Amino acid sequence: MCGKCGKNYNFKVNNRGKASESRIFHCASNRERKICENDDLPLDVIDIITLKVVNKIITNKKNFFDLLEESFDSKNDVEKKKKQIQELQEKIDVLQAKFKKYKDIDDEFYREVNKAYKEKLKPLYMKKVALENSISTATSVNDYLYQFKKVLSPYDRTIPSLTDFPLNKVFSRVIIHDRDHITFVLGKAGDISTITSMDDDILIQTEPYLIRKTKHLLKYGIYIN
Repeated sequence: MCGKCGKNYNFKVNNRGKASESRIFHCASNRERKICENDDLPLDVIDIITLKVVNKIITNKKNFFDLLEESFDSKNDVEKKKKQIQELQEKIDVLQAKFKKYKDIDDEFYREVNKAYKEKLKPLYMKKVALENSISTATSVNDYLYQFKKVLSPYDRTIPSLTDFPLNKVFSRVIIHDRDHITFVLGKAGDISTITSMDDDILIQTEPYLIRKTKHLLKYGIYIN
């Protein structure tokens, strides 16, 4: 994912079949012309650093299991949210019971009462729906944790290539901040739009590479979401 515009990064082959053929990763916004300020990246560099990150996770998988569970627990206290929903529903039921008492009174008075109770009920309903949605998100996070453990459990040693490795079940996103800074995101417990830098990344490493004759140093790390 592009850290500048939010679009996906796509695979592209330049000068196919020629001696100068190159495989690149580029922002979808720049498919036809340069719109996004983010630049292309050589795909072989992406392959190299992705393999290194995967092997780093494999060799420290127990620690990553613990970190993800800790992040999930801190951001998704499901039982607490269920209790809050129950309390909100009780308040809603009380207001609705009071409102029903006025149903048989004359229309003008009923309309005024109706308006007043709707104004009181609306924020309660909105808060209840928000809590219900966050519990739904928590369920999705729990599914991710299960898949993450299931994928990594069979791996007891580092792997030589990414062939057949299910990257989409390990990384929830890969954010390309710019040509020299990339974050690999693990977990789904928070809003990825808040990940705008590498300040909170862990296990940061570097990878030197060339574009034409220009030297670059790519910094990459892992973010526990």
